[in-house]
Amino acid sequence: LSVPAGGGPDSLTPDVELTTPPADVMLAPAKAPGHILLVEDEQALARAYTRTLKLHGLEATWVSDAASALGELRLRNYDVIVSDIMLPDHSGLDLLRHVRNSDPDLPMVLVTGMPNLDSAIDAVALGAFRYLVKPISNDRLIGCIAQAQRTRQVARLREEALNKTHGVGAAADAEL
Repeated sequence: LSVPAGGGPDSLTPDVELTTPPADVMLAPAKAPGHILLVEDEQALARAYTRTLKLHGLEATWVSDAASALGELRLRNYDVIVSDIMLPDHSGLDLLRHVRNSDPDLPMVLVTGMPNLDSAIDAVALGAFRYLVKPISNDRLIGCIAQAQRTRQVARLREEALNKTHGVGAAADAEL
């Protein structure tokens, strides 16, 4: 940025010089579609959520129970999990416990049509990203997922930085 010359129509707006960034500056890669794992046993609701996610450029994989969700998590990395609390085989809270043991940074949004204080307290204690009550507007769902994706990205960047820092330290130790 350069200091404003004061001669333009808006002298408080600085002139911006567009230059090519230095080679050592890392630029963020183009945003790939987010991968969302949707765990919902109500087929009509799952279709509606999946359609909404797709309209907003997100790729959703839908499963109807916790066991299938755990299988999917072994096959692929997801940015966010959106799960109903009441599932046919286990609760969404049980799924959250398993997820926290394997990936503590994976954001999980829990949704329920039958909210109660105990499940809300458990969700917070287990580290749920959000606890949403059905019905959920499309805007609220997409906004929540976008926040969760940003949180996931920050966690990945933090992990990369720690790995690079650790690698630099190991090389320096070997050099000594």
